[in-house]
Amino acid sequence: MKSPNKKINELVQYLPEKDKNIALKLIAKRDFNSLKELVDSCIKKIEKTTNTEEYINKFASLDLDKIYELAGIIVDYLLLIGDFEEQIEDEY
Repeated sequence: MKSPNKKINELVQYLPEKDKNIALKLIAKRDFNSLKELVDSCIKKIEKTTNTEEYINKFASLDLDKIYELAGIIVDYLLLIGDFEEQIEDEY
């Protein structure tokens, strides 16, 4: 079984190029909360533009299931390291 870090690094490759470069920098800094926000933002943008020309031009070639998987693994990792609960408490 692969470690969460290895799985995250593998799945980052499915992000759009611009987001991929930012994600790699966040991983290097171990800023997984910001990485989660980046991936969530990417998902929202893809979902928002579905069935538009922007989607066809920018996102149609992306594997959205892999990006969803990446988002889930990041949340699992944040829970594992105990950082996600603090973020939830800050929001409420």
